[in-house]
Amino acid sequence: MLIHFTKVAPGSIYLMRVVEDFIHIVGHGLKVFQSALIVTDNLVTSIQREPVSAVSTDISFPMKGRRGMKDWAKNSEDKLYIPKEVFTRSSSETDDSTYYVIGAVLYRTLGLILPVTKKSMAINSKVLTVTVRPQPKASESIVVELSHLINGTSDAHCVVWDDSKMDSGPGSWDPQGCETVQTQASHTKCLCNQLATIAILAQKPRDSRLSYVSVEQSWKRGQYCIT
Repeated sequence: MLIHFTKVAPGSIYLMRVVEDFIHIVGHGLKVFQSALIVTDNLVTSIQREPVSAVSTDISFPMKGRRGMKDWAKNSEDKLYIPKEVFTRSSSETDDSTYYVIGAVLYRTLGLILPVTKKSMAINSKVLTVTVRPQPKASESIVVELSHLINGTSDAHCVVWDDSKMDSGPGSWDPQGCETVQTQASHTKCLCNQLATIAILAQKPRDSRLSYVSVEQSWKRGQYCIT
């Protein structure tokens, strides 16, 4: 059975935008230094509000010790690290905003339905979105480590979702913006100079039919939905 992912790609892109807007709506309602955690069967979302004048600590995600964390997220080896220096502002910068809303989302199966440019390639990780408003001028790179989902892939590298050319298509994965600093059989580590949606793109194994049985099962169970 072949799954035509392109039929659902526009909906998946719209989903990312809705989730990102939702993060900032919730974030604006938080008190300074307050945080919120939202966990479902398909995503885990962290939202926090920090003063622009002084983001107090480095940010790590997901926070596995938090109550209510689902097993799939609790056992996940995916990691995000944002040094507090990313939010440093020079004295010459002026902005009416007094606080940042900082959000991170780990999508469990979204990568299955976002399009890739070549049929021989596949997203081989969960999808991680980092969003901050107002957008800081990052002076330091963020560190992302994502576990591989499919065995036997090759040429794993970090990519960023680029929807700047929506007129010509739904968007595409672009290696610019993230450097692949380490790749092993189980995971790939990235250094990214932008806050964006990040994943691992890899060459499919030769016997992709066997490797993608779990993908079909996930599709049938409807795990690509938020709930």
